[in-house]
Amino acid sequence: TSYQYPDGLFWAPDGSAFLSTWRVADDQWQIVRFDLATLDYTVLVSSPHVVQFPAWSPDGGSIVYTETVNDSGSKLVGVHNLIVIDADGSNQRALTNDTTERTFPVRATSWSPDGTQVVFEASYNDNLDIYTINAAGGANPTQLTQNIDHDFNPFWAPDNRIYFISDRQRDAGVFYTLYHTTPQGGDPVLVNAQLEETIAFYFSPDASRIVAAPYIDDSYVGRNLVVTLINGQQRVISTGDTSFIAIDSIGWQPSTE
Repeated sequence: TSYQYPDGLFWAPDGSAFLSTWRVADDQWQIVRFDLATLDYTVLVSSPHVVQFPAWSPDGGSIVYTETVNDSGSKLVGVHNLIVIDADGSNQRALTNDTTERTFPVRATSWSPDGTQVVFEASYNDNLDIYTINAAGGANPTQLTQNIDHDFNPFWAPDNRIYFISDRQRDAGVFYTLYHTTPQGGDPVLVNAQLEETIAFYFSPDASRIVAAPYIDDSYVGRNLVVTLINGQQRVISTGDTSFIAIDSIGWQPSTE
């Protein structure tokens, strides 16, 4: 079996393993666990439908991911739902039960710190907004943001704030900026204006720092990797060039500085 299109790396909470999603040659989509100690891998999910965006629960016992059902193999257009499995791939169950074909997939970026809820983006109202849902199932999603522009890439940080990217400042010429809101919703707060034109970001385990990948300048060619303290101080850790023209996913290994 040959593997194609590895899509992102998703760390286990204890840093001992990571997940990736693959499309294999026979048009099966897989979620694969890689164990760092043994260098072995285990296929947790194998499906004819697109599976992507896996995220571990804080205790490492469960994984949520997106399943997209369509006839084209597209990762975007289709009927999108959130699925939860145990960490060994067993006990599959649906969190959402949408039946409408939509242009944008749902994406569950992370869990609440206590593991009881999942935060995700969805286009239930024809544009992307941020939602939460109970991880145990049996409830409808709760909408946190309502805006005519897109809110996406949510992350439930250890400080119990929900951070996300938005293009709600695009009329001012800034297409992507980082905001936070509360688990109950409310008016979003701009985190740091210096992180404009950012799509990918991630928090340090203690929630004191963000690593992000904003554009270098207004040319929109190349990106920097920047570590930003919550108080606004910044440190560029890697200067981008044309090889950094697209950075869509960043992770921070658990228990490391």
